[in-house]
Amino acid sequence: MPELGISDTQFGLLTGFGFALLYTIVGIPLARYADTGHRVWIMTVCIALWSLMTVLCGLATEITIGSLTIGAFWVLLMCRVGVGIGEAGCTRGPTPSSPTITHPVTGLKRWVFTPWVSRLAPCLPT
Repeated sequence: MPELGISDTQFGLLTGFGFALLYTIVGIPLARYADTGHRVWIMTVCIALWSLMTVLCGLATEITIGSLTIGAFWVLLMCRVGVGIGEAGCTRGPTPSSPTITHPVTGLKRWVFTPWVSRLAPCLPT
């Protein structure tokens, strides 16, 4: 990716591994906690984290702490990991958002309603 000044490997880490690894790993404990905890608070914290990390992705630059310099790529990678963690608590799948949205719908209506929520979620503005 010459326009970003990073290699293909670094681009792959940013868009694939760095995001998907923690998205997957963190999604499981979040879903488990959502069964016993307060789903709305979990989603609130995750949306705030997701939003903050998205902003920080746009502001990622080289950081110098004393004599230690952290390159812009590593800062951006950590921000992308934060985006993955925040998104893990808000998107489809076994996360707090699914039961929170479908809980008010009961019986046979839930059986019909739940697949439509999953299908329409990608169409919603992000």
